[in-house]
Amino acid sequence: MIAGFNVHSTKAPLGRRLFAHAIDSSLLAAVTYIFILGVIFVFGIGAAVFSGMLSSFKDGSLLSTILMTIITVAFVLLILSIYHGYFIYFDYNKAQTPGKKILGLKVISTNGARLTLKQCILREIFKWIDQLYIPALISMLMTEKSQRLGDIAAGTQVIFSASQEKEQDFIYMDQSDYDVFYAHLVPQEISEEESTEFLSYAGARFLYEDDDFEFDDDYWTRYFSQKVDLDDNTKVSQEDFLRFMAQLCYLKERENGSED
Repeated sequence: MIAGFNVHSTKAPLGRRLFAHAIDSSLLAAVTYIFILGVIFVFGIGAAVFSGMLSSFKDGSLLSTILMTIITVAFVLLILSIYHGYFIYFDYNKAQTPGKKILGLKVISTNGARLTLKQCILREIFKWIDQLYIPALISMLMTEKSQRLGDIAAGTQVIFSASQEKEQDFIYMDQSDYDVFYAHLVPQEISEEESTEFLSYAGARFLYEDDDFEFDDDYWTRYFSQKVDLDDNTKVSQEDFLRFMAQLCYLKERENGSED
């Protein structure tokens, strides 16, 4: 698993979410159309084969009805699997569908962690209610983070990054590493000013690859090392150490109610 946190993002505007959904729906319609053509082709061949088999039975009409019912149910389930599987796959693996990516949107956990499969599935289950639009619209207008019912149930929100609409806006580290680091590296109190300054550095260093920004990893490593009782047996790379500190600083700012 991966733990991630977002830097410099805001809640997603309603218009962008609607446009992103329109893009995803168009892509799904194209995929579904191709799929249906394939099913029609296969079913046409299969119908010719089964019609000969059914004619050998005394009550072929009953078997034909049962067979058609099974095929219809299977077809509907396949269509639903394609539709919901599309959103679950992209949200879980990429934190954004192609439509969201184009418009700079991402789905994140409200606690700052990476999305879990359970959260992605919950968002889709509640989409049956949200797609009535009125419940979703009311929910998004009434919640501070503009969450639809599926977001509230799953503990997620959709965010917008103006600075990098088509790029990653997250810093990630392995969940197992983060847990180990947290057990050994929880530092002394860091001021809000120092936390904000370091997050600006971390964003430019790990996210934006800003060539005009002067990076000094050694300075921040020395700075935080003075605030951490580091066990000699704990092997920590400089990059992972700085990513971990950025995670803590970000969570600290969230607790203090910072919008960044």
